[in-house]
Amino acid sequence: MKYSKLIQSLKNECYSLKLLYVEDDIELCDNTYNILKPFFKSVSIANNGEDGLNIYKNGLFDIVLTDILMPKMDGREMSRIIRSINSRQVIIIMSAHEDSEYFLELIDIGIHKFIPKPPSLTHLFRAITEAAIDINNAKKVAKLSKEMKEDLRDSKDLLRNIIETIPVRIFWKDINSIYLGCNTLFANDAGAKSQNEIIGKRDLDLSWSNQAQDYVADDFHVINTKKEKINIEEKQTKADGKIVWLSTSKVPLRSENGKVVGILGIYFDITERKNAQNELVGYKDKLEGLVSVRTEELEHSIVELTNAQKQLIESEKMASLGSLVAGVAHEINTPVGVSLTGITHIQTLTETINKSFSDGSIKQSSLRSYIDDVIKLSESMRLSLVSAAELIKSFKKVAVDQNTEQKRVFHLQNYIDDVLLSLNNILKKTNIKIDNLISDDLIINSYPGIFSQIMTNLITNSVIHAYDENEDGLIEIDARKIDDTVEIIYKDNGKGMNEHTAKHIYDPFFTTNMGQGGSGLGMNIVFNLITQKLKGTIVCNSKENVGTDFSVIIPCEESN
Repeated sequence: MKYSKLIQSLKNECYSLKLLYVEDDIELCDNTYNILKPFFKSVSIANNGEDGLNIYKNGLFDIVLTDILMPKMDGREMSRIIRSINSRQVIIIMSAHEDSEYFLELIDIGIHKFIPKPPSLTHLFRAITEAAIDINNAKKVAKLSKEMKEDLRDSKDLLRNIIETIPVRIFWKDINSIYLGCNTLFANDAGAKSQNEIIGKRDLDLSWSNQAQDYVADDFHVINTKKEKINIEEKQTKADGKIVWLSTSKVPLRSENGKVVGILGIYFDITERKNAQNELVGYKDKLEGLVSVRTEELEHSIVELTNAQKQLIESEKMASLGSLVAGVAHEINTPVGVSLTGITHIQTLTETINKSFSDGSIKQSSLRSYIDDVIKLSESMRLSLVSAAELIKSFKKVAVDQNTEQKRVFHLQNYIDDVLLSLNNILKKTNIKIDNLISDDLIINSYPGIFSQIMTNLITNSVIHAYDENEDGLIEIDARKIDDTVEIIYKDNGKGMNEHTAKHIYDPFFTTNMGQGGSGLGMNIVFNLITQKLKGTIVCNSKENVGTDFSVIIPCEESN
């Protein structure tokens, strides 16, 4: 055994033991004491056999470690007296004496170990550890033996209590179907005053004699086949003449060598259950009719719910389109207003120059000024109308796509730009920046209207839920081609969501802002559009105070 393992074994085995150490060499005694003390529960020391014996008589020690040659009383005499007091006392002799007569005498005394002096720590530790192991094993055996005797003594009482306490009837018979015993409940059913009245009787002798033939047939079946019969449903006539239903189980009783010597049986009353079964038979037809009616009603309700859900989704889509119309109308209002102001101003200038021309008072400088003003105003009007035309063009493209589900080829980056432009009326009221990171060469063949609806809902969801009013924010939209699919990555750096919210984000009518602009259908529509219309998948990853990102993967054809 390695030294480190020996030390660990010494700690494990000796921590609960007491040691008596007797040594007349004071220096050796003190050194050994200091070495052994940390390993034992207690260590007592003496410097001669007489003192050691007195200490031993006043205390209980697991191990005695002693020298042989000592003043007043040597180790042999002390060990002999100790063995007379406790014949099982573990004694370890540590001595430099090598006379064979001493060894024979020590063997006769019954010492446990002998260690030559001066001892090495390894020899000392090993001898003590081996002795401690023997002591602990002996204690375990003694404890186990005591527990087994107590268990055996208690088992009979326990079995008797179980038989009397368990709420079933218990009985046992010999191989001739004669009763050998039963519990009180069984005796009561038979009308007996005690279990002893049942012993030695047959079923024919009891109140259920009318059923005795069936009972005995079951007994012999179990005995002959050596197999149990479980849950036998049978009738029984009680002592008061009342007939009840029983569920009976019988198993073979075996001797120690496995021979069948009788049967053990139990039964309990199932009369209420049998009556309930009969009542259930009467209710069966009525229940089937009710189920048929309820099924028809449920099917009708499901159809109504499905139609209502479709209407709600369409209402949400139209609300989104209405918001888009309102936003674009607001955006167009500025350039159209600039153009109308310009035209009005040109009209005023034209009337003034026409009057001067008519009365002959027109000057060259006035004409030049008129021409310069008209050129400037015309250019301003042209730029405003071009801006309005672009807005109308984007709106028309997105609005038409949202209102139809036609598949066509489109430039994904440019189309997302159109969607963002149509949402400008919402976004310009916030401090949220949106970066379209999609490659400018990604052209796909899919459903642009669905893409528009998805992006509109995602962006609106971030604006409403991810940021507080006037809070700075960043939304990134990216996409990449992966084989025959397109992955769209949408990220915001807003509040993020806890695990519960993220788990239910796609549930219909689930919202954290009910009554504050949230209908609870936006993300449900996104999920249904992606998974049902586009046959794709969407995965949400969110962390509170960090942000939320969505990964959308859809099958898609690339067009060049």
